[in-house]
Amino acid sequence: MARGTVRALVLVGLVGAGTSFHTPYKPEQSRHFDVTKSSTFNPITEKVFDLHYADGSHLRGFNGVDQVWLGDYKCTAPFGVITDCNSPDFNGVDGILGFGLPKSGEEGRELPTPILFAMTDQENKMSNARDLTRKFSFFSTDIDAEVQLGGYDPSTTVGEMWYTPCLSENDFIVGVTSLRFGQSYDTSTELLKFSDPMDEPYLPSIMDSGTSCLVMPGDTLGGKLRNVPFNDFTNLWEEGKSFWLGIGGREWQGAFSSWFFAPSKHTCVAPSPP
Repeated sequence: MARGTVRALVLVGLVGAGTSFHTPYKPEQSRHFDVTKSSTFNPITEKVFDLHYADGSHLRGFNGVDQVWLGDYKCTAPFGVITDCNSPDFNGVDGILGFGLPKSGEEGRELPTPILFAMTDQENKMSNARDLTRKFSFFSTDIDAEVQLGGYDPSTTVGEMWYTPCLSENDFIVGVTSLRFGQSYDTSTELLKFSDPMDEPYLPSIMDSGTSCLVMPGDTLGGKLRNVPFNDFTNLWEEGKSFWLGIGGREWQGAFSSWFFAPSKHTCVAPSPP
């Protein structure tokens, strides 16, 4: 239900744009990429991007090329140089390490090649990762994060890895069959009330780490739903409640602490844009 795909992006002297976020973006809290410290940086200012995400985030900038290191892997790769931003998600952040899929059409021509695809490009003679499998895993907490390249390390997980089909070649899209909200699963309320529940319905939904909040339908999606999920969520809002997301026959819980920011009293849930 989130919208957007991120690539490798770094910050260069950002200016806070107009925003509807409760917390403002504070450029002084981030460490910016100093182009004067790199002898190999090559700006491609004629290739610009202007990205808008479903949670209201806005990023603008141009493309650049430089040497990129990820652990022991290195290559010469393109990345996005952000010059304008409005999102408080960037407070204290140096940039985005994007593992999105390559875009097609005009959008694909404007955006840099995603870093994993650039590193594993057989034509990239400046990479020592050309034979790396195009798979990755990432783990994160509020204070730490780790990226695993080439797949995942079974010793870092518990239980069996679960897979679900991706419905697109350009985005990490999965079929969501249910979105429940409540104090417990048994007492929760279904927010996706399909008009024809006998038709094995689902909503194609983007699993996107670039959109940090849960974005749900703000209308009936042309009649596919008989309710407006975001309106129902607003009416049912209560501290301590969780979400349960149904994907591929399994339910995944989004605890209250993951979508409500207590210090700012900010709800990290938004309706999809018109």
